[in-house]
Amino acid sequence: MEAIEAKDQMPIKEGAIVVRLGGPQIETQRARLQAKVESLKSQVDLAHQTVERLVQCLKERFVKKDQVAASREAEIKLQLQLRQAQLSMESFMKQIHVVAPMTGIFTNRRVGRGQTVSPGDVLGEIIDRDHLRIAASLFPPDGIDLIGKEVTVRLGGNQLLVGIVRVVLPLADSAGATRVWIEGPQMDKRLYPGQTVSGEVTVEVKAAGLTVPGSAIVYDSEERPCLFVQKDGAYEPRSVKLGLVQDGWVEVLSGLEQDQSVVTQGAYELFYRRFNEQFKVRD
Repeated sequence: MEAIEAKDQMPIKEGAIVVRLGGPQIETQRARLQAKVESLKSQVDLAHQTVERLVQCLKERFVKKDQVAASREAEIKLQLQLRQAQLSMESFMKQIHVVAPMTGIFTNRRVGRGQTVSPGDVLGEIIDRDHLRIAASLFPPDGIDLIGKEVTVRLGGNQLLVGIVRVVLPLADSAGATRVWIEGPQMDKRLYPGQTVSGEVTVEVKAAGLTVPGSAIVYDSEERPCLFVQKDGAYEPRSVKLGLVQDGWVEVLSGLEQDQSVVTQGAYELFYRRFNEQFKVRD
């Protein structure tokens, strides 16, 4: 690494030089290409002078036309070789200059002057302030298509903004979470690069249904859920089918009616008392 032209945390334009590569191998290659270009330039100049001299001699009938033609052909060949050498030099200079692929803010530089780099190494990041996104880790339910789902983003201090899941990355992170990109017009106006946020993804919108506190759910020996429902001054167990769980509340899909009262505290005490009464060992 010979020089770092881009300034940390500063704007950079597309095409501007970010890093200039250097080192003994690069300098040797550059010197060799430059020497070849200079040598061919000299040869072309000499060939051109020869052609001009022969043309003058032809006018004075000291040489034949085929001699002039051969001299011009030699000059053209040298010109083609010079152009090829110049193109090789231009290509080489492009390879040792890493340029910005886009306009944005240069940040997170990961290399320093004098450091050895290899093809594929990340030198830094360029962030487009007009197109920010949130890179989030999610644990969605099985079978949920996240693309296009609405996201509520929490910024702190009761500040909220709304985004949309635009991209689902093909590989999970080290914790097994699904990686997604969340975008939206509010992101560019209210977020800044590197900011940490939290939020929720709305995976499904359903009509209002019956919900009970999680403390009301009891699981029997076969892990089947049930509730204790009040009936005729007593409480009887009722098998239920459960749905979504959120903020300590559980959706009841079936097994419970709208006007029924359930035990929300002490449900397991009732469960074990009923169990002991049914399976009490005789004296």
